[in-house]
Amino acid sequence: AGYFRKSLDNLGDIIDEEESKETMLNARARFIHFTAEYQAVAAFCLRSSEDQSYNEEIKKLGQESFELFKESISLLKSYLFPMKTDYDHEVVLRITFDTMLIALIQELINIHQLDPIVFLLENIEDNKPLVKKLKDSPYFRIAERVMKLGIRESLTILSKTHLGHFEGIKNTLISYLS
Repeated sequence: AGYFRKSLDNLGDIIDEEESKETMLNARARFIHFTAEYQAVAAFCLRSSEDQSYNEEIKKLGQESFELFKESISLLKSYLFPMKTDYDHEVVLRITFDTMLIALIQELINIHQLDPIVFLLENIEDNKPLVKKLKDSPYFRIAERVMKLGIRESLTILSKTHLGHFEGIKNTLISYLS
């Protein structure tokens, strides 16, 4: 996660923000996403160890990744909202994946600061095609399920869904959570 933070800090030097605003938004969101994702993986792994001495570190990593996922989602909303069609499928998956991870992180560290679905759709409701595309994502549906039913009742669908960098630890996490 540290290398992604350093890259994020230097991104402005690499990409001219005025000439490539969309590229800059997407690149910043990607680096923030990777940083948050690795911190979330660390928090989930520490939690699955069941070692109570890690509780403060788990909360710290979880809270930091929560804030970073919110930032990534906000940037991606700014990137996607002006578009009327031809949404980048990878970006749609990333923004909904981050939304799902917010739902999972909040369950992990037992905080409920926001509804990630409301946060995702907030201020983009006018772009109906975008909202439909987001709602069609499997990660959006998982986030909805976690928010309505909780993490334990979502384990079956989580086990059947590809989770990117979480794929390697998915079975361990699911067995811990069940």
